[in-house]
Amino acid sequence: MEEELSRDQELQGKRKSSYVVNMLAALVLVLIIVAGALVYLYVRESRESVRIEEVLQNERDSLQGNLERVVSDYDALKTDNAALQEKLDVEKQRAQDLLDEVKRVRQVSYGKIKEYQRELGTLRAIMRKMVGEIDSLNTLNKALVAENTKVRTEYQESQRSVEKLSEERAELAARVDKGAELRARGVTVIGLTKRDKETGRASRIQKLRTCFTLMENAIAEAGVRRVYIRIFGPDGALLANAEGGTFAANEEQLTYTAVREVDYQNADTDVCIYYGEDGRYERGVYRVEVYSDGVLVGEGETSMR
Repeated sequence: MEEELSRDQELQGKRKSSYVVNMLAALVLVLIIVAGALVYLYVRESRESVRIEEVLQNERDSLQGNLERVVSDYDALKTDNAALQEKLDVEKQRAQDLLDEVKRVRQVSYGKIKEYQRELGTLRAIMRKMVGEIDSLNTLNKALVAENTKVRTEYQESQRSVEKLSEERAELAARVDKGAELRARGVTVIGLTKRDKETGRASRIQKLRTCFTLMENAIAEAGVRRVYIRIFGPDGALLANAEGGTFAANEEQLTYTAVREVDYQNADTDVCIYYGEDGRYERGVYRVEVYSDGVLVGEGETSMR
């Protein structure tokens, strides 16, 4: 009995030892499996973390490039409108500040990337609006320039028309004035003796008579006119009394030989003007000029022998 009991106890002891061993083996296996799972999860998590870091870095680089282009685009925008240019400068500085911040950050979160992207979108939207405003201003400026050019051209054309009309009027007025000038025909110089007989001998001449006809002119002003004569001797010297006067002609003062007032009524008017000088007349050609209203209206000459 005691031997059987001893064998049963020994058998039970072996069974317990076997059970403990089996339990330990199972526990070790479980630990190995758990450790393997943990290692797998760690490796996978590390790889995912690296991948996420790469994605975020790529997003940051892309964001930086976009911001650099936005800053460059703001640089290219120019306008003569002071208020709009001030807005451009503010937004450009805002974009530059954001770019500087993105460059400084080495590691960014997904949330920060989203925040930067929203700000980038805002900057782009503002830029598009400003581009539209600048285009509108440029279009308006072009329209104003075109309108100004048109008005200036029309004004210049109007000025040219006025100048041309003024020239035509001046020319017409000159023609009218020219047409209104008196003209003398048949201008003759005749020598007279003491008895007022005509003579061609210089030695017998006591005075000279200049005769002519003021021609009919319907547009000339009617009324009393002062008619001047200038007689030049064979030596070219002007014949004039010592107390002889002057008159205006050709923008200068001319000395006259004799003068007479004539009542001109737009019809042919015969006129004779005398010049007497108690002196000796030389042989040769005597030339006479007739003036009225400051204009040379006729001339003639005669030869004394």
